[in-house]
Amino acid sequence: MSSESIVQDPLGRSALIDLEERGILSRAEARSVLARRERFEVELGGSKPTRASFLRYVVYELKLDRIRASRTRRLAGGKRGPGDFFGVRHVYALYERALARFPEDLDLWLEYVAYAKRNKAPKMVGRLLARALQRHGTRPELWVHAARWEFVDQGNARGARRMLQRGLRLHATCVELWASYFSFEVNQRRWACGSVAALTARAFGRCHDEREFRRAAASARVRRRARREARVSADAPGPSRRL
Repeated sequence: MSSESIVQDPLGRSALIDLEERGILSRAEARSVLARRERFEVELGGSKPTRASFLRYVVYELKLDRIRASRTRRLAGGKRGPGDFFGVRHVYALYERALARFPEDLDLWLEYVAYAKRNKAPKMVGRLLARALQRHGTRPELWVHAARWEFVDQGNARGARRMLQRGLRLHATCVELWASYFSFEVNQRRWACGSVAALTARAFGRCHDEREFRRAAASARVRRRARREARVSADAPGPSRRL
C-alpha cells in the first residue's frame, strides 16, 4: 500500500476489508477500528490539535498493528496481504502530520526516528536525521545521536566522524560533543586494533605451528621490502647515454 493510497483512503477501509476477508479481524472489530479512527480524525481536524492527540492516535495504531501481526502469524501462517502494510505507513503519515504541526519538537523527531529504526528502514532514518538537523542544528545532542546511528547502527565510521566534526564546527565549545568525539576516536582505534588482532589470529590458525607462522610473516616482510625497492628503482633516473 503506497503513500498515495494513504491519502486516498486515510482510514484504511480497503485494508480493513482485506483483514476481514482473511479472518484476521471480525466484522465487528473492523467496524470498531473504523469508528475509532474517525473519532481520532475529528480530534485532529480541530482548530488546535495537541501533541498528545497525535500520540494517542499513534499508540492506538501501534497496539492494533501488534494484534494484527500476532493474528497473521497464528491464523494465516505468516502469509501477508495488502491489509498488513497499512498500519506502518499510517503511523509514518501520522508522524509527518504531527511534525508539520510541531516542527520544533525535537522529542517528536526522535520518536519518529526510533519508529523507523524498529521497522528496519535505514534510508528513512537517514532522511529523517538530515531533516531534523536542518531544523535543529543548534542542538548538540542531535549531532551526537546522528553520529551514534552512523557508527553503531550503520557501521559507518567515516560518516560518524564527519557528523561529529560538522557538529563541532557549529558548537566548538560544547563539552558533550567533544567528549563524544574523543570517545568515538578511542572506540574506533580499539576496533581497528581488534580487527588487526583478529586477522593475525586467523593467519596464525592457518599455520601448523609458531615456527611456520614466523616463516610466513618473514616471507611477507621480504616481499613487501622487495616491492618497495622495485618502486624506488623504477622511479630513479637511469644513466644518460652519450651520442
